[in-house]
Amino acid sequence: APFATFDGDGVLGTPPPSAVGVSARAIGHVAASAAHPPGLYGPRSDRRALNAGDGLPPLAASAPVGTLSDLAGRVPDRALGPWLLAAGLLLLAIDLLATLRLRGLLRLGTRNASGRAAGAAVLLVLLGLGGGHALAGAVPAAAEETRLGYVVTGDAHTDLVSRQGLEGLSGYVNARTSAVLGHPDAVQPGHDDLSFYPLLYWPVTTGARPDPTAIAALNSYMSHGGILMIDTQAGAEPGNPSDPGSEADGSRALRQATRGLDIPPLAQVATSHVLAHSFYLLHSFPGRTVGAPVWVAAGADQGNDNVSPVIIGANDWAAAWATGDDGDTPYAVIPDGEAQRTTAYRFGVNAVIYALTGNYKADQVHVPALLQRLGE
Repeated sequence: APFATFDGDGVLGTPPPSAVGVSARAIGHVAASAAHPPGLYGPRSDRRALNAGDGLPPLAASAPVGTLSDLAGRVPDRALGPWLLAAGLLLLAIDLLATLRLRGLLRLGTRNASGRAAGAAVLLVLLGLGGGHALAGAVPAAAEETRLGYVVTGDAHTDLVSRQGLEGLSGYVNARTSAVLGHPDAVQPGHDDLSFYPLLYWPVTTGARPDPTAIAALNSYMSHGGILMIDTQAGAEPGNPSDPGSEADGSRALRQATRGLDIPPLAQVATSHVLAHSFYLLHSFPGRTVGAPVWVAAGADQGNDNVSPVIIGANDWAAAWATGDDGDTPYAVIPDGEAQRTTAYRFGVNAVIYALTGNYKADQVHVPALLQRLGE
C-alpha cells in the first residue's frame, strides 16, 4: 500500500484517494501513473520506493533545431586596414600634387620636381602597403593593458623576487580595486620603451652602476610622468639620498647606483602625504622588513603635476609581495608576520593608485574652500 507519494509539485505527502497499492514484486518494473504515483510503498519494515524515472525510456539525442552550417569551406576575413591606409595615402599624395600644380610650384615640364613628387607618392603607398602589417604586429603587450615593470639587475635571485613580487602585487590590486593589471614586465632602461609603465620597481643591488644610456632613459621616464620606485632592500635607514652628508650604507649604495639621475630634493613620507591615503589609510610602509623611512620629492614637483617622480625606501617590498608558482608566499616578513605582509600589500596598492591617478586625493582637501567660493 502507498505510504507517502509525490504530488505534481514534487512534494512528498499523504497519498491521494485514487492511489492503488503495488505488488512488492512489481516495484521497479511498474511505471508511475495516476493509480501508482511515485513515492514510498509498504510497511515500515519493508518499505520500497517507486521512482518516477523507472518507466522512462532511455535518453536519446534530439533532432537538431534550425539549419546546420558547414564551416569547412568558409572564406576567412580579409584584413582591409593596410589597403585602406594605402588608398588614403595615395589620395593624399594626389591631393599634394594637385595643390602644387595649382600653386604653380609643380610644372609638368620640370622632370626633377615631378620625379621627386612621384617618388614621394610611391613611397607613401609602399609605406601603406608594407608597413600596415608591420605596425600591427609591432604593438607591445604593455600598450594593450596596464602593466607594472621592474628593472633587470642581472642578479638572478633579485630579478626572480622582483617578478614574483610584482605578480603578487598585481593580483592583490586586481582583487581589491577597480584597476586591472596584467603580468609585470622585465625592462632594461635604454633598451626597452619605458613609456608604457606607470610604475617601475628598481631593486638596487650592491655595486650597481647603470650606463649613461640607462640613466638618460630613466630621466626621460621620470620627466614624462613615470614613477620610479627604488628599493635598496637594506632593511635599515638608507639616509636621505639627496643629502650628500648622509653616509648610511643604504644611502651610499643608492647614491652610487643613481649617479646622474635627476632626483629632486627629498622628504620623508608623512601620514598627510597622498601616498599614505591614496587608497588605504596607512601609518607605516613596511615590506619584508620594517623601520626604514620612505622618501619622496619634497614639496610640490611642478614638473610632474605635483606627483613625486621617485619613491625611495629600503624595506624590501617585493619580497613581501611575492607569490610563488604554487600561490604561497615564499619569503617571511619580520617581525610581525602576516599582519605586516598585509600592510605591505596595502602600501603597494597605494603606490599603484598613486601612479595611476596622481594627486587627486590631495585635491579633496580643497573641496570645502571651493564649495564656499561657489556659495559666494
